[in-house]
Amino acid sequence: MRHYWHDGHHTAWTWIVPGIITLLVGLVLVGVLVLLWRALAGRGTPAAGAPPHWQGDGAGPPAAVPPAAAPPTPEQVLAHRLASGEIDVDEYRHRLAALHGGAPPPMPPRPPE
Repeated sequence: MRHYWHDGHHTAWTWIVPGIITLLVGLVLVGVLVLLWRALAGRGTPAAGAPPHWQGDGAGPPAAVPPAAAPPTPEQVLAHRLASGEIDVDEYRHRLAALHGGAPPPMPPRPPE
């Protein structure tokens, strides 16, 4: 017959630690199974009678992407340059007339400074 130092009696730790380890292993196993199920669930084909926007993940149809803004017209570029102070009113009129194919209006004389 064997003789143990604890004389055959178990302490609380001999029950608590294995119980905690068993619980943790079970939780990890359940977590792995859930992740595996979620990864494989999105790969199937839509079920019969599923709506046409079925994506497999329940997200529905993708959000509409707004169209890209059109580039500014030459007139808008000129107006922006005038507003920002890059060109003055006379140069704006001169360039606008050139864009429209007409002869630029005569430049008015500048007032004396």
